[in-house]
Amino acid sequence: MKRIGITGGIGAGKSAVSHWLRVNGLPVYDSDNEAKRLMNESADIRSALIEKLGGDIYRDGLLDQKRMAELIFNDPQLRTFVNGVVHPAVISDFMGWSYAQGCDVVFVESAILFDCGLKDILDGVIFVDAPEDLRIERAMKRDGAKRNNVECRVKSQNIDSGKADWIIDNGGELSVTEQQIHRIAVLQGWISGDVPVLEQTSKTKDKPKKKRSFHRIFWRSVLVLWLLSIVWVVLLKFIPVWFTPLMFIRCGEAIIDGREPRIERTWVSLDEISPYYFRACLASEDNLFPVHYGFSEKGIKQAWENNKKGKKLRGGSTISQQTAKNVFTCCTRTWFRKGIETYYTILIELIWGKERIMEVYCNIAEMGDGVYGVEAAAQRNFHRSAKKLNAPQSAIIVAALPNPRVYSISNPGPYMRKRQSKILWLMPKVRQFPEKKK
Repeated sequence: MKRIGITGGIGAGKSAVSHWLRVNGLPVYDSDNEAKRLMNESADIRSALIEKLGGDIYRDGLLDQKRMAELIFNDPQLRTFVNGVVHPAVISDFMGWSYAQGCDVVFVESAILFDCGLKDILDGVIFVDAPEDLRIERAMKRDGAKRNNVECRVKSQNIDSGKADWIIDNGGELSVTEQQIHRIAVLQGWISGDVPVLEQTSKTKDKPKKKRSFHRIFWRSVLVLWLLSIVWVVLLKFIPVWFTPLMFIRCGEAIIDGREPRIERTWVSLDEISPYYFRACLASEDNLFPVHYGFSEKGIKQAWENNKKGKKLRGGSTISQQTAKNVFTCCTRTWFRKGIETYYTILIELIWGKERIMEVYCNIAEMGDGVYGVEAAAQRNFHRSAKKLNAPQSAIIVAALPNPRVYSISNPGPYMRKRQSKILWLMPKVRQFPEKKK
């Protein structure tokens, strides 16, 4: 024999589900009505209630339901006492009743099914649900009660639909509610017949399902975007990065200014770039690039101190971070962009490795108005390939990197010469890159 519970909040429509089951020949035990019967018929219960609540709790031989409700509603201790007396008796009575039915499945309707201990002896639970406003209106109409009294009763209930095995939405037409219980009954083998197709109306498309659907779509979208980001990083490990968000932004700015947009860039591999240029990059931008894991602790601390003082937002970026920023993000200075940059920095450090990061960095860095990458900068300013750059030429190109559209590589001023000298002085002090393989 299977025992199935029916529960739900005040005004949800448990009685409607119970009625359908009875009409279709399935026995239903109404725990609320049976509890009232036991409180009137059981000598043990009567004696316990009179001793605790007073003799006036019974009038004309019957329990004064209104008086008891007044006593226990705002007194948790009294309510616990009454429940401790009544609930075990109800469970015992239900068990005897269920055996007496002589059938494969019986049902018990109870608003406090999870609190009274019934759940422990059941094989499944049906939860009847409806919007709170509708439940309040139903209870007011059924009991002739005032709204504030019903609202207090609703709020006092703490019924978790997550513990149920089946959920029935009773917020629409009764026929739709009956279709739902009919479908469950057929699928579970409680009755025989064809499985009905549910009719969905605007009233029965409940908000919880929409909410679950939204969450499912959101998290699936997050998962898809995460997988795409990894696939994109893996692809760019092997194919040249021909375009970056900054290139498109610069083209848009040129069009707005009435100029013809242009992009000068030629992709070259690491062995087609002068070793002096790598040393210049390390000396000027990130001398610990070969050994760190994408982030500079010193740079982060300096950026944090700078930002705490309310100065312009800066990042203290490594070559890895600059590469991630240029390839995968826009150039806006926001914490959101820094978060995306940090994520992609970790990915390229794990997937690309140092040599690929440096190769991409050298090929996409902005080197002037419409000029990108060291090869294009070398050809435009020195009419030679990137592989033939000497130390001074490499240093002057890197010196312009803070703002290559302002500082001239071909006609450097005092500031550029000063930076070039400093970079040249530091270049012998940094390690060789790429390191020679043993």
